[in-house]
Amino acid sequence: MSFIIIIQARMGSQRFPGKSLFKFYNKPSLEYLIDSLKQQFNLADIIIATSVNSENDVIREYCIKNNLMHFSGDENNVASRFVEILKNLKKEYFVRLSGDSPLFDFRLLQNGINQINNNSEIISTIFETRFPSGMNFEIFRKDIFLNSVSKFSKESHFEHVTKYFYENSSGYNIQQIIPIVRDYKKYNFSFDTKEDANRIKKILENITKPHYFYTFVDKCKLYDTLFNHA
Repeated sequence: MSFIIIIQARMGSQRFPGKSLFKFYNKPSLEYLIDSLKQQFNLADIIIATSVNSENDVIREYCIKNNLMHFSGDENNVASRFVEILKNLKKEYFVRLSGDSPLFDFRLLQNGINQINNNSEIISTIFETRFPSGMNFEIFRKDIFLNSVSKFSKESHFEHVTKYFYENSSGYNIQQIIPIVRDYKKYNFSFDTKEDANRIKKILENITKPHYFYTFVDKCKLYDTLFNHA
């Protein structure tokens, strides 16, 4: 079983422009995610998928400087970026991650990969029951994805990449990852707004080791202490 981890990242966020490389304690947000993944996965199995827009030149420069593979494609048709990356890769599966997940726990993804079996087509944390924002991932069998793209018919299918599969879930074998915490809405580990930035900064202020030493459950417990104590 072979796989590639594809991380969507761009600088053009409307709510927080430049968030991918926004620095927390002199380290870009995207690097926090990469550092976590590196604890379990090879750098050669990670690729940053961004758009051709010139504002993303800094992401391409960052990738080159840090020996990260990267691909630039259509700004709005995000699914086409995945198609171009995957069609010439000899990989059985791909992982889809959002670059706005600086506190992502690599152990969650490893658990998902461990659940791949001969019948696996899609393994997901966002089908029916979700994980907290910033801790989600999807694993797709490459051929299932590539053979289904021609069926995409809505703008949202191309923008959100995997939405078509959930709208047509009866046609696919989707394995759901059972959440470790019950009320996922209590937690938000993603980075999309100024409020998110302040929350992430406070979490980082209250840990004594790099964040990847802390499990998802550890981070939820800290989150409860910092934000859900009322």
